Amino acid sequence: MMASTFADSVSRTLRPLSDNPSRKPLRLRAGTATIASANTYRAFIARFFPLLPPAQYEPFVTWRMRVAGSSEFERFAQAAALTYQMIYREPVRALYSTLSMPVLLTAGSKDRSAPLIGYATAEAKARMPGIHEAAQQAMADLRFGRFVSFPDVGHVPHLERPARFRAELLSFLKS
Repeated sequence: MMASTFADSVSRTLRPLSDNPSRKPLRLRAGTATIASANTYRAFIARFFPLLPPAQYEPFVTWRMRVAGSSEFERFAQAAALTYQMIYREPVRALYSTLSMPVLLTAGSKDRSAPLIGYATAEAKARMPGIHEAAQQAMADLRFGRFVSFPDVGHVPHLERPARFRAELLSFLKS
């Protein structure tokens, strides 16, 4: 049996995640056009950091481009693929009610991300809550939970509102 390439295994792994058969399977290959350009990645990350000026998220773009061009790209891509597999195949929401320790959930009200939404049909996308809404819904499943909403903040409250995030976290840890 011929050994498959990493890109082939990632493609086989992610293909079942697609609810949209017209969507091409993901192909990851270091050094090819399938890796996002810096401008493409910049636009992608800007959606997650709506309040941060570009100069503050540029280090993430620089880091991502360095990873893409490094010998570590294959490991990085594999970790990303495994993370998406975990989200898709092993959701833990049903276990929230078993948690006996206090849980802090934070979310920005402008966070429009939803795991694997790019693989969903239009109908499924319409039903998928964003992180902010999902975090609020999850509170019903937690015995000892606290939800902190960050108005007008995106996916990374700890970066977009670090002082408030720090204050909320310290308050939670002291309680």
